[in-house]
Amino acid sequence: MFHTRLVLLTGLLVLCSACVGKKKHLEALQSLETKYQTEIEEKTTRWTSDLQRANSTIGSLELRLAERKGENNALVAMQDKLEGRIERLKQELENQGVQSQSTSQILREEIRQKEATIQSLRTLQRRGNEELEKNLTLLGSLANDVQAILGSYPEEQYAVMTSAVRVKVALSEKLLFRRNSTSTVSSQADALLSSMALLLERYPSMDVVVMGHTDNRPPRNKAYKDNWNVSSIRAAIITRQLVDDYDVSPNQILAAGKGEFAPMASNETSEGRASNRRIELRFQPRQEDLIRVVQQILGEDSGGR
Repeated sequence: MFHTRLVLLTGLLVLCSACVGKKKHLEALQSLETKYQTEIEEKTTRWTSDLQRANSTIGSLELRLAERKGENNALVAMQDKLEGRIERLKQELENQGVQSQSTSQILREEIRQKEATIQSLRTLQRRGNEELEKNLTLLGSLANDVQAILGSYPEEQYAVMTSAVRVKVALSEKLLFRRNSTSTVSSQADALLSSMALLLERYPSMDVVVMGHTDNRPPRNKAYKDNWNVSSIRAAIITRQLVDDYDVSPNQILAAGKGEFAPMASNETSEGRASNRRIELRFQPRQEDLIRVVQQILGEDSGGR
């Protein structure tokens, strides 16, 4: 457009050259050239500046675009990692769910077994308590019967001791044996032993231990080596009489001797020594049923662990 205007102006100048002098013509032409040259330079400067700004903007935009691409790539990579982690977590949760379900089933089964064991132990405990109660009742009844039998004898010649497991009857040497005799039973002992045999007959579930005791003085009869012999022989004599003369079952009775090693009183006095020279009848319930219950409890307990 600029060149077009220049051509037109040139044409006008040629047409007007006939009327205008050569000098004025040249001055006008020079003025126009100067004007348009200035305009060209200004426009060129402005266009150059605009181009530089445009190039700078393009560069900035390209840089931002590159940065955005880089950020986008980083975000894509991070997203991929997160998705992978989410998938792994989902799988872990599924696995844990399966394991938890299996563990829950195992725990429920263990709880069921423990409850069954507890119920079984409670049943055995109840049976054990019933056996103990039965034994206590039996021992109480037997102790009353023993007291009734011994009520006619001097109190210093016997003693009755009751515990949760046995009734112990201490009979003095004077009550059972002839004076100055180690092995001969007195006449009054016959009636007493007969009553004791009848007592055992009324209590067939009772066992009795015949235990001989002495004081700490050496045996008067030199035929006996020591007090072990004396106590054991005296216990054996009473046991034999109960079995042979009064039909006590041998399976229900046992003889033993403790010698001088379980005194009831001090051996420093004659009265104490007299108390220590004795025969004890230890009545106790047969323990097979209670032992069976205890063994069952112990067996259940071992199996439970």
